[in-house]
Amino acid sequence: MRQKCKLVLSDGSSFQGDLIGAPLRASGELVFTTGMVGYSEAITDPSYFGQILCFTYPLIGNYGIPDLPKGLGLQLPFPSGFESARANAAAVILTIDSPEVFHWNSFQSIDEWLKNQGVPCVVGLDTRHLVHLIRSQPNLLGRIEPEHAEGYRDMGALTPKSPNAFFDPGMNNIMTEVSVKERVRLGKGNTRVGLVDCGVKWNIIRQFINFGCEVELLPWDTDLSTVDCDMWLLSNGPGDRREPVTLRSTWKNFSTRIGLSLVSASAIRSFLSRPVPSPVACLMVTAVITSLFMNAAQGAVTSPAKTTAMSWKMRRCPANGKRGSGM
Repeated sequence: MRQKCKLVLSDGSSFQGDLIGAPLRASGELVFTTGMVGYSEAITDPSYFGQILCFTYPLIGNYGIPDLPKGLGLQLPFPSGFESARANAAAVILTIDSPEVFHWNSFQSIDEWLKNQGVPCVVGLDTRHLVHLIRSQPNLLGRIEPEHAEGYRDMGALTPKSPNAFFDPGMNNIMTEVSVKERVRLGKGNTRVGLVDCGVKWNIIRQFINFGCEVELLPWDTDLSTVDCDMWLLSNGPGDRREPVTLRSTWKNFSTRIGLSLVSASAIRSFLSRPVPSPVACLMVTAVITSLFMNAAQGAVTSPAKTTAMSWKMRRCPANGKRGSGM
């Protein structure tokens, strides 16, 4: 029989459900994802480090979890079904989990996998109501409190000291927990990519390697003047860009080094200084910047002026999700 588990929010509200996964306390920013599949990718995505991930799709876990070898580092090829070698979400919230799994590539259930990863999960909550709360209250924090907790979710040096504390990833230097510790070269090719790791997904590296690039993965605080490459990428990652605990120095280092070789530094700096953009605008920024890098890898020439114009169109993308003219 499953033990009871509470979700306590920073606005004073609390909800009770059942526990699967590890019987550990956890805390973080409450966020949601609407994906119907890809739950193992989402939970291992470094972008969700320090966040409690709420899945809005009602049934999660029915096709199980693929095999993730223990002790796997940055070794190619990366196994499919994951975005890093470990679970990064602080905790998980589901409406219904699937104890039985049906898939040829499944090695274990989501309950077993979360136990092995040391991640608690609350099942049986109305995730639709939680989404309304998340949308109405910016930076909503939460705590996971199992009835019989056996410890705290391991978040490295950022593990909260007090069981009643709310962990806010936007107010901590989380780069130290998601970035590589030393420089790593991956793949072989004529085009060398300097990838500043602020919590990069494995699939970004996969795509560069598929395009015949050699990727040098760099710690977030690397002195970029010591790196010899043909193109740069400042990766995505966790945290709130409006609370630049570490982003400001990283961006200054990056923009000074890149200049206007591929992407207009002034256009992206302007984008970063805006109020919170729509998800569509963020997606378009990522898509266009990635396409510019891929064009460069294939020998195409992109002028700074054209890049600036494209960036301006991206920033004017309306929040209703429709594409802007010229995109």
